[in-house]
Amino acid sequence: MKKYFRTNLTVLFVFLSISTILDSCSIVPITGRRQLSLVSSGEMLAMSQQQYTTFLNSNKVIPSTDKRTVMVKTVGINIQNAVELYYRQKNLSLSGYSWEFNLVESKDVNAWCMPGGKVVVYTGILPVTINETGLAVVLAHRDWPCHCRTWRGTDEPGIDFTVRQCGSFRTSFKETC
Repeated sequence: MKKYFRTNLTVLFVFLSISTILDSCSIVPITGRRQLSLVSSGEMLAMSQQQYTTFLNSNKVIPSTDKRTVMVKTVGINIQNAVELYYRQKNLSLSGYSWEFNLVESKDVNAWCMPGGKVVVYTGILPVTINETGLAVVLAHRDWPCHCRTWRGTDEPGIDFTVRQCGSFRTSFKETC
């Protein structure tokens, strides 16, 4: 009897586990692929806002009057407009997005984005990107995973835009301009 009970309990546990996993799967709006979503979009956006605010409060944000910040915000708004247009054309929703583009003082060659349109550019990347076009390439690269919902998966949310990548980008970018 104990063996029968243990076997049934095991089968029930496996069944419930599989059901939970399948129920947690969702379809990524842009790519159409399925992914496991243990955190809702609303929860992810709330956590993103909290972490973004914490980061900005603990780092030196360059004032909005600085010409470098104006460039970051201009490029960011252009990307925002393009993403919003694309979503409208595909009848997709960006509900909960509250776009922000900030420039932070740092020698690091990096830029990143969080779900909900929270974008940070480090001053260290600006000499590498050279101008608005170069910055747009970097921000589009950083920003896209957030809109494809890859921040829930493993596609690349933790990969930094490394110095070597930026160096090769700068070389190829100079040759085409």
